[in-house]
Amino acid sequence: MAVKSPTDRLDEILTFFQISRAQLAQTLGVPEQAVDRWATGRGEPRGVNLRELGRLGELMDLLLQVKGSTDAAQAWLAEPNAAFGGSSPMQIVLTRGPLQVLNYLEMPDEPAYA
Repeated sequence: MAVKSPTDRLDEILTFFQISRAQLAQTLGVPEQAVDRWATGRGEPRGVNLRELGRLGELMDLLLQVKGSTDAAQAWLAEPNAAFGGSSPMQIVLTRGPLQVLNYLEMPDEPAYA
C-alpha cells in the first residue's frame, strides 16, 4: 500500500468527517489560512496540530474498522450518545477534539464493537 501524502490524508479527514477547512481550523484553533496551506502542500502542521490531525486520522481509521463502512461510521458520529452527555461524537470532536471519542472507542466494553 502506498504511503499517502499529508495533503491526501488531510483531504480524507475532511471528507470522512464531512467538515470544511474552516471547521477544521476552528476545531484546531488555527487560522483558516493555515489549513489552506496544509491542504495545498504549501505548509505542514506541526506540534499540537500535527498530533490532533493524527488523532483525527486514527479515529477515522478505527471507526472504519469497527463500523465497517463510511456510511455506518458517519451515522454513528452523528447520533446523540449517552456516553457524551447526549451530544453526538461529532460534536465532541469539533468542540473538544478527537481524544475523548478515541478513548471511548478503545474501551474493551464499548458497545460500538457489538
